[in-house]
Amino acid sequence: MIYNQFNNTPAKDLFIEPHDFNPFPRYQDRTAWEAVSQETKQKFIKDAEAHIDYDWPITNMHHYQIYAQTGEFYPHWLSFVGKRNALGVFLFAECLEGQGRFTQQVINGIYALCECTTWSAPNPQFTVNGGGGIPDEDELVVDLNTSETAMMLAWTYYLMKSELDAVSTRIGRRIFREIERRVVRPYTQIDTYWWMGFVDNRINNWNPWCNLNVLCCHLIFDYGEEEREKAFTRIAKSLDRFFETHSNDGGCDEGPMYWGASGGAFCNCLRFLRDASRGKIDIFDNEKVRLMGTYFQKVFIHGEYFVNYADGDPIVPVFPCVYHYGKDIGDDNLMRLGAMVTSWHVNRKYWFFVLDHLLDMFSEKEREELRGNPPYIKDAWLDEIQVMVARECEGTPKGLFLSAKAGTNVESHNHNDIGNFIVYLNGKPLFIDIGTEEYKAQTFSPERFELWYLQSQYHNCPTVNGYMQHDGEDFYAQSVEYVKGENSQISMDIGQAYEDGAGIESWSRRVSMQRGESPCILITDEFKLKNPSPVAYNFMTHKQPVLHDNQIKIDLDGDMGTLEFDATAIDAVIEKIPLTDVRTSRNWGECIYRVVLSEKHGVESGKRVFKIF
Repeated sequence: MIYNQFNNTPAKDLFIEPHDFNPFPRYQDRTAWEAVSQETKQKFIKDAEAHIDYDWPITNMHHYQIYAQTGEFYPHWLSFVGKRNALGVFLFAECLEGQGRFTQQVINGIYALCECTTWSAPNPQFTVNGGGGIPDEDELVVDLNTSETAMMLAWTYYLMKSELDAVSTRIGRRIFREIERRVVRPYTQIDTYWWMGFVDNRINNWNPWCNLNVLCCHLIFDYGEEEREKAFTRIAKSLDRFFETHSNDGGCDEGPMYWGASGGAFCNCLRFLRDASRGKIDIFDNEKVRLMGTYFQKVFIHGEYFVNYADGDPIVPVFPCVYHYGKDIGDDNLMRLGAMVTSWHVNRKYWFFVLDHLLDMFSEKEREELRGNPPYIKDAWLDEIQVMVARECEGTPKGLFLSAKAGTNVESHNHNDIGNFIVYLNGKPLFIDIGTEEYKAQTFSPERFELWYLQSQYHNCPTVNGYMQHDGEDFYAQSVEYVKGENSQISMDIGQAYEDGAGIESWSRRVSMQRGESPCILITDEFKLKNPSPVAYNFMTHKQPVLHDNQIKIDLDGDMGTLEFDATAIDAVIEKIPLTDVRTSRNWGECIYRVVLSEKHGVESGKRVFKIF
């Protein structure tokens, strides 16, 4: 798709030279930087002032050893990413203020990163051949961390080249060499990185994310005609693999939290390729490219709440690339959603995306002119990833919001959650998908599904004969049907999601949005089992549920949500689950609750209807 547009034209004839690549104002363009909003300026300057004496930490080998011994990832993460993010803060504070106060710390940050033994995060590769978890400077791997570090250094030099060269031309040469040694050369020498898509079909957000980072390095620095030719060719072919394997409905099965690094990064790649080729490489008129962008508005709920299946968080800031994606494909709704961004947040703890900040700063005035009500889509259906969205009323967050999924239990960042659903009331979460805790070694190991929050019993799914759903390609929804209308709904047979021991002959689950005079959401389970068996229906919420006869009442800070069930056949138990993990508690608070509605007696067949309003 992308590579075909090269038409056998050499990269040297197709793409502009690095010295002609000027997508954003450089440091010396004081008029452009002074036009950035005071809010954005003060955000960076105050942060930089607060850390003006930041003491750049060394790479602590103990953090790598901890990972090898216990699987604990975050001691390293917070240390290394803290350095990279501090550089980003000092970089933008200096560009925005323009007085030289933070230039020395920018230089210090550059060398703090360049002096690191590795830019890679702890990983199992460092444990082989007697490594004990300690990295070697010659173990060069192009991954998210190495390429993102290269990206940070490349944009730092792009923005402040004149100021850094005035101090010493050795600074720029050091950046050039480190990026070349750690990322540029390995990228073109090795084509077996799983994320490239040439040896593995497990392609996810790593592909456009890493390719974007490498692309920016080649647009900013000149690594020679031969290296440039190989790099642009590989980038195009690798992005083609991402595009080919992406669902045709545009849906991101990793969820909206990962969309910024997936569909959003893909869009940024396409924009840079288009602009750097002076329009010769341009696929923005492709329907699938359009759908990959509009996916993000379909899963928007309200404020910063988005539909969050799998490992995704429910709270997702609207990425700056959303507005630009809307511009690139000519979609007003996507542009209006992107215009919600008033000033992109500074994240010193996790990922600091330098490109996002640049996209944000230099489109502030455009977005302000467009700012108004974001799009509240009434109905959406993503037929390949099998996710539905329905809103009680179009154009407003008021009323009920529903999303439900079918799919498989082998999706990217998979949770065992076939038949799961999410319900919001007046823009507030009522029945939730928990998401995931902070990543650790077990998260991506064969023991992944021993983690409680990945299991179906902690999703809005039934437990049958004591069996939860199972992971793998053999566990999926069958007979999936979607109907759009006054009462939009999805129906499926979820029996295949369970092992044989569950004894399921068939299990039809229908999830529907009932609009009209008395709006509600109906969850209808109709099943046949091989033998009389215990059955429990699980409902997850983050607010205290209270049992009233045949209803579960949940107070959402003034809005009352209700779950109604047949109390003559079903017993209700409410469980409190403390949250001790930083990530889940950031999303949901100190605890969540599981409402377990259990059949009073073993059942062989039946039909249960649960009403939410």
